[in-house]
Amino acid sequence: MSRSEDRECAEFFGQQHLPLVNFLLGRGVSSSDAEDVAQMVFMQVFARWATLHNPRAYLYQAAKNEVAALVRRQRRDLDGTRRWAGSQGECSAAEDVYHLGEVSIVRDSFIALPPRQREVMARVYEDHQVGDIAKALGISPATVRSHRRHGRETLQFLFASDGHDIHWRAGQRLYEAWRRGDTLPAALRPLIGWAWDQAKALGVDPDHGTAMVPLGRDEVTHRRRESPLAACSWVRDTLTELGKSNRQMMVVVDAEGVVLWRDGDRKVLQQADKLGFVEGACWDIKNAGANGIALALMTGRTVQVCGWEHYVQDQHRLDCVAAPVRDPRDGRVLCVVNLTGTWPTVHHAIVREIDTIAMRLHRQLRGET
Repeated sequence: MSRSEDRECAEFFGQQHLPLVNFLLGRGVSSSDAEDVAQMVFMQVFARWATLHNPRAYLYQAAKNEVAALVRRQRRDLDGTRRWAGSQGECSAAEDVYHLGEVSIVRDSFIALPPRQREVMARVYEDHQVGDIAKALGISPATVRSHRRHGRETLQFLFASDGHDIHWRAGQRLYEAWRRGDTLPAALRPLIGWAWDQAKALGVDPDHGTAMVPLGRDEVTHRRRESPLAACSWVRDTLTELGKSNRQMMVVVDAEGVVLWRDGDRKVLQQADKLGFVEGACWDIKNAGANGIALALMTGRTVQVCGWEHYVQDQHRLDCVAAPVRDPRDGRVLCVVNLTGTWPTVHHAIVREIDTIAMRLHRQLRGET
């Protein structure tokens, strides 16, 4: 595409992202799924921009198609869970929602098991006999019984814990399998899988990230003066208040990912200090791996990254949401506003709140009230 087409496309994305996400939420799609569907269809529009006569119509039709495909996948998972439970007959919409929650718990619980226990327990729940399982997996019946016993003990412990603990354990299994190059026990969010591949290709250390020396005070001060937030103290004040009330810290980075401002909960700030997440540090994907700020800079949209979805393992106890602020003249990202807390403190309502703050700032930069 030409430069003018790039600008048109960027402006279109900036205008349509929030309405599209709200449209998807109105159709019953979860917040994380809505963001992923929006990203996928925006990529489709970008690839076809020069040939589209009505980009908005194409965008929403593509979103409907993606949602339909998502529902079909969820329905398959739901049917599988019902078969395990021996459920028969049709369910109401309310029961569907309940069972979809069960699907998530069962899926995450099985992912949290070690690979061999997962293989054995999957066959146990399908009513396979010990001898058949042993033959299929090439192990002895005694080994099958041992894995079955340990698997049941682990699942019993997981079911007695809360959903966050199950999700955490499942995520760690996914992350460890990905790092080893093993077959993943479940699919990653498309955005996260792509981001991990990008960070790995850049040679980012998955344990600690890239060692970086923060910029000096004078350079940070200079960048603050150049920031669109220099004259918008209400943004920093609002973010700080939101961070303190939710045990999080607020962060503002410039277009290069350099941290210009931080404030908020003292304990979270102390933890960030240990990670080098300080003023003057560059928190882009080349230095800090896949995180909310880096992905907001790369995709130009609001992104939430939860715990183990961070590429760098040192960041796995953090949960963050980041929203880009675009230049109203050409659509490029001017800065990113971020809230980071100790996992799992970032709620979906906070994701919407920070998205709203970014949109208000964008309108202010355009000269609107």
